[in-house]
Amino acid sequence: MCAKKNIVEEEIEEKIIERSLNNAIHDYMMPYSEYIILERALPKVEDGLKPVQRRILFTMHELHLKPEGDFKKSARIVGDCLGKFHPHGDTSVYEAMVKLAQDFNMRCPLIDGQGNWGTADGHPAAAMRYTEAKMQSLSTELINDIDKNTVKWNKNFDDSLEEPDVLPGGFPNLLVNGSSGIAIGVSTKIPSHNLTEVIDGTIAIIDNPSIKLNELLTIIKGPDFPTGGFIIPDDSWEEIYTTGHGRFQMRAKVEIENIEKGKQNIIITEFPYGVNKSRLQIKIKDLRDNPDAKQKAIGENILGGIQEICDESDMNGIRVVIKLKKGEDAVKILNYLYEKTDLQCSFNVNMMAIANGKPQLLGLIPILQFYIEHRRTIIFNRTIYDLDVAKKRDNILSGYCIIFPFIDEVIVIIKASNSRNDAKKNLRKRFEINEKQADAVLDLKLANLTKMEIGKIQEELKGIEKNIAIYEKIIGSKKRQLEEVKKDLIEIKNKYPSNRLSIIANKIEDLEYKPFEVATEGGVRGYFSLSIDGNVRFISTREYLISKKEIPELRQHISKQMIYADKGETVLLISNLGNAYVFNSEEVMQNRWTDVGYSLQDLYVDAVPNEKIIFVANYNENNKDKDVIFVTLNGIVKRSKFSDYIINKKSYTVATLKDNDEIISAEIVGNDQTSLLFVSSDGMCINTLMDDYPVQGRRAGGVIGMSLNKNANIIFGGLTQLDYDESFGELVLIGNNGFAKRIILSNIEIGKRARKGVKIIDMAVGRLIFANIVVDPYDIALVTSTGEVGFVNTEQDIFIDRNRLSKGKPLVVAGGCVAASINIKDANNAEIM
Repeated sequence: MCAKKNIVEEEIEEKIIERSLNNAIHDYMMPYSEYIILERALPKVEDGLKPVQRRILFTMHELHLKPEGDFKKSARIVGDCLGKFHPHGDTSVYEAMVKLAQDFNMRCPLIDGQGNWGTADGHPAAAMRYTEAKMQSLSTELINDIDKNTVKWNKNFDDSLEEPDVLPGGFPNLLVNGSSGIAIGVSTKIPSHNLTEVIDGTIAIIDNPSIKLNELLTIIKGPDFPTGGFIIPDDSWEEIYTTGHGRFQMRAKVEIENIEKGKQNIIITEFPYGVNKSRLQIKIKDLRDNPDAKQKAIGENILGGIQEICDESDMNGIRVVIKLKKGEDAVKILNYLYEKTDLQCSFNVNMMAIANGKPQLLGLIPILQFYIEHRRTIIFNRTIYDLDVAKKRDNILSGYCIIFPFIDEVIVIIKASNSRNDAKKNLRKRFEINEKQADAVLDLKLANLTKMEIGKIQEELKGIEKNIAIYEKIIGSKKRQLEEVKKDLIEIKNKYPSNRLSIIANKIEDLEYKPFEVATEGGVRGYFSLSIDGNVRFISTREYLISKKEIPELRQHISKQMIYADKGETVLLISNLGNAYVFNSEEVMQNRWTDVGYSLQDLYVDAVPNEKIIFVANYNENNKDKDVIFVTLNGIVKRSKFSDYIINKKSYTVATLKDNDEIISAEIVGNDQTSLLFVSSDGMCINTLMDDYPVQGRRAGGVIGMSLNKNANIIFGGLTQLDYDESFGELVLIGNNGFAKRIILSNIEIGKRARKGVKIIDMAVGRLIFANIVVDPYDIALVTSTGEVGFVNTEQDIFIDRNRLSKGKPLVVAGGCVAASINIKDANNAEIM
């Protein structure tokens, strides 16, 4: 018999809520939008991390996945992050984790991954159960000192744990690694930058809080992507970094390779940031096989000359080869690819970040100012923590030092006591120690009562008292706090040196590809480089930008002068024998950076065998109203109007020289250069007024500038300012005996011309081979007696010897020096006009 079921029918009353759309959006949509903006999509300006990234790194910190430790399965890391801090799905967490490990996505990866973590071709990472990870060494710099009460902490999603509101951020990660994200109504797209440049820029703001943006941009030159390539601004860098908004172009690094006569290949070695290599190759093949309507209309297929595309990329780097059919125009095809594919694409900058609890569009200087203030607060909180720890330890050690002289009596008191509390009371009654000190005395091991251990404790106490004094000064001074910020940044900069990967050009025209042949149709922009051996190279702007300017191994590659010339601009070459030669980029083949270049005999058949170039100058109207100074080996000075040398000849005389004399240096006189300084090979020096030298005609021989001792000659003749002071400049000297020194220019008094001057270095052995003025630091290239090339910077301690009559300090140069020259091989700050 079945039991009767009681069915209860419940009537549900229909309820309709009527509200205006404005109120509903405000009450429901606005809190959701705020959550998405603040807690999901945008990074914080202080540490440059989104919440999911911050939680991943903090989870790895909690799991002790240090760089020197073992890897752990990614699934474990994702699981801990989900369960403790970020309950939003394992896919979103793992995808964020993968990006933090990819060196083609992050300028400085924060996670060290083991296994398949994806490729630049768009291949995804393996599932989290297969991959393993731990923290990169650099990411620990973001999280260091988090255990010292340095940051604010919040409750996690279920109030069971605490998580950091922001990481201490040892370096400006927002700029270094950039960020991108889309929220409701706002988005961010911040390009990555070079770590070394960003740290130098941050230090520059600390040193000069009122620094102008154009000054800062000489340090932080622009974005620097992990994939390299070229960067060309559409908007000016000043506009982009002032407003936080703008656009620039990214272009692949491409070479044209000559295979055989009439056949060429296009070689791609670096792609724009974010471009999928495989998809780009497919796009090029589609354009070749399916020309657009415009090409069909005129019956032309520009890409029809592409024979095949081969991806030869390997562990050594990217190399995609576009093979062309015989006779095809590689430059024309390449320019079409720039227009139709992502070989050239734009990057829209939108530097939006969370600052002061709300999203803000920030320029470069405000971002660094927020970061500096954040780090100053971290230093302040860290120092308070360290001071508290130090004072506690100081209290314990002070108690030890009080009882050590009476240790036998202490032992008697403890043995006579009935309990620990009784012993503590008796010790405090007998000695002036507090409760914590008494507890520490009772916990003291007998092994620590040896003379050696007591000595160590007393030494430790002295160190702690010294640290306490330092901590108190830091806490009481914002200036000291900022000095600590600088100190930490410099340590990171030195620990993680970073070379620039992306090359910045001022305009697209600078990247025009010209094969290495004689230029025509007005020439190309480029640089004239003069080597210490007198060879000249003409390097196109594009070749200059793409070249890796490593330290040269051969003296022929060392540049001592470099000037920029525009399209078709003529350059004047001055030789050591007093002749001038007109040189034009249209008449010779372009050089690569690693080429030796042309000797004067290569360029002009009428040049004599021992004649070489010693000076190059732009042959244009800008110099016509200026004077030019020549200084000879025997101390003769010739001053003339530069306009006297602008004549319609290919070669002509600029100075009449006596036998056994030659020009060693030449300069165009600036408006602020009012004196001429000489240094001789025997260590004599004189500074003379420019007014003592008359302006002479083109073929004149000149007048005596410095009288010389027997067997001596001039090694330096250079223009200086008359009203200099100690901070303006110094004089660097190097002898062939391997000794060097640096003296203050203001120690050298003004004298009359044709005098011997004063001794500035003791050259009892050997002779001077190099002298030059130092205003800003530079490298000096040294060539040893065995032909080896080395470099030394003018700021190194070996040069600090300002005693005018000393012999200087020894350089570490085996066998001494045979030649030295200012080295401007990198010339990274040269202006492209």
